[in-house]
Amino acid sequence: MPRREDRIYPLLMVIIFYVVGVIVLFATGAPPLTSALMVCYLNNTLIVLLFSLFWKISIHAMGISGPATALIYLFGWPGLLFSLLVPLVVWSRLHLKRHTPSQLIIGTILGYLLTALQLYLLLGF
Repeated sequence: MPRREDRIYPLLMVIIFYVVGVIVLFATGAPPLTSALMVCYLNNTLIVLLFSLFWKISIHAMGISGPATALIYLFGWPGLLFSLLVPLVVWSRLHLKRHTPSQLIIGTILGYLLTALQLYLLLGF
């Protein structure tokens, strides 16, 4: 979606599905990490939606750095290996001229920081 305005409706739909996912995971007693990650995806998507009202942020960069954070949480230092994919995703979005460097940097940083903060608050990172 090259225009930020085109993201609003799809993001709202995704948020609805994440809310359903959170409810189902908690109702079925899913493992805490699984439930926490669904909450992270929900909250991170809400943040992307808020940004998209005014500015275009990289969903791809945020979408790869968030799971990278979760793998670091789960596996420790070996989880950092997944972070090697982050520069590839950032480069591809830049190469395809879908984002500016600042949109990619902010998306990456928010993906790492928001996910780490939420995992800390939800699970005691």
